[in-house]
Amino acid sequence: MLTLNTTIRIIKKSLMKIIAFLSKISTFSNKLGLFYKLLVVKTFILCTVANVLAQKETGQFVTEISNDMFVGTDKEYTAGMKFSFTPKGQRFTLHASWDIYTPSDIAQTTPNEGEHPYGAFGYLGFDIRFELLENLILTLTHNSAETGEQLRGEDLQNQIHKFSNQLSGEIRNPEAEGWSTQVQGISGTESAFKLAYEFPYLSIDRLASTIFYLGERNGDFFKYSNMGVQLAFGYNTRTFDVFVDSTTNFVLFFYGEIEMRRVEKNVLLEGIKDDYPYAVTPERNIYLYTMGLMLGYKGLDISFELVETSKTYTTQEHNGKTGHSWGVVRLINRY
Repeated sequence: MLTLNTTIRIIKKSLMKIIAFLSKISTFSNKLGLFYKLLVVKTFILCTVANVLAQKETGQFVTEISNDMFVGTDKEYTAGMKFSFTPKGQRFTLHASWDIYTPSDIAQTTPNEGEHPYGAFGYLGFDIRFELLENLILTLTHNSAETGEQLRGEDLQNQIHKFSNQLSGEIRNPEAEGWSTQVQGISGTESAFKLAYEFPYLSIDRLASTIFYLGERNGDFFKYSNMGVQLAFGYNTRTFDVFVDSTTNFVLFFYGEIEMRRVEKNVLLEGIKDDYPYAVTPERNIYLYTMGLMLGYKGLDISFELVETSKTYTTQEHNGKTGHSWGVVRLINRY
């Protein structure tokens, strides 16, 4: 009879085999180079033409704030902002994002050896969703991105700390002193795909959904293959569609996600050049766990979620704990 630990080991071993296969696909797609990028552009044009025939007339603005202070820490992936816009009746989304990373002790002028280096990462881009078959959706993403001082990560972090200190009435979060050591600045591009399938026998319209996905992110900054499962249950869960959900009724549901990544490159850990003195080595296999709550009424929704990762780099350990956690607040305005 299989024990729980044995079952978990079997599942992880199976996931590892699938991720290894996806990694081979990643290597192949990387060799395609220009063809891969042209495929994204061609699909964008085809989807734009197809949107003329779209029947749904709902669009949305999304504002997303991430911070590890929500869970009482201040290190590694420490803050982020993301804004996205989907026009009415369209299957593409425009987005912009800004993320910052720091070591655990920001009062020092250089990171402790083996800790996450300082880094800022920002990008502008678009997603396109394409319905291949019933219950099967392909999402293609293309971003223009950059790292470095021009993103003003130091200013963002210090302003957040100043605001939090004012709220608390005491200096709980000092100014960061080590941003001169941040990951070097470059500009580049990245592309990604995500293939998602909703299991019809494990989903109930507006009450529950089970979605399995796999994908790849590849470019000048990150390279990894990933796969995972998303679960949601409650009242008026989101429809599985390439268009924005048009419901304006009351919304209340819980959701969760487990994702596994096979990482080949992460410049925010390794640096841009081989001689970057504060580089750390990424873990090649990492897990991300997400739990959240969505609440909304009349097209205005708000979600709260907690994200936790397994060990993301080989020397990651703080007070005997590996991995990292942060919170996300997301405001969605559907119109």
